[in-house]
Amino acid sequence: MPTVTASLVEASVAEDLPDAEADADVHDMMDRAIRLLEEGADIAQANMSDCEKMGDQLEVFRQAHLAGIKETDTIYETKYAAEFERLKPSFSKRYHAAWRRLQPGINKCRRSPKMKKVILEIWGTQIPDAGPPPT
Repeated sequence: MPTVTASLVEASVAEDLPDAEADADVHDMMDRAIRLLEEGADIAQANMSDCEKMGDQLEVFRQAHLAGIKETDTIYETKYAAEFERLKPSFSKRYHAAWRRLQPGINKCRRSPKMKKVILEIWGTQIPDAGPPPT
């Protein structure tokens, strides 16, 4: 029969172990979120010469992926903060690559009425900054 001390140590160690199920959930969410960025970047890259068309196509994309976009927001919630921080390095290169492809379209077309609308709908008034690329 385990002692009270041994039971407390086991409970303490169990609390310190990463929750593999939560990590898997956040990993899947992060993968889906980055796929959305990558697909958005494809649209931006294909329409760099036509901001109105980029806005139209990104709006169609946004409408088709509302649930995924909303899910992406949950990654940043406190509930998943530890898992997000733990898994962030494994997605860093892919995340930055997607943003490097998407950002030029956003920067070029952000004043277009259609792009303004879609940007506001997806990111609000603060477009995220991917920060420096991983080294």
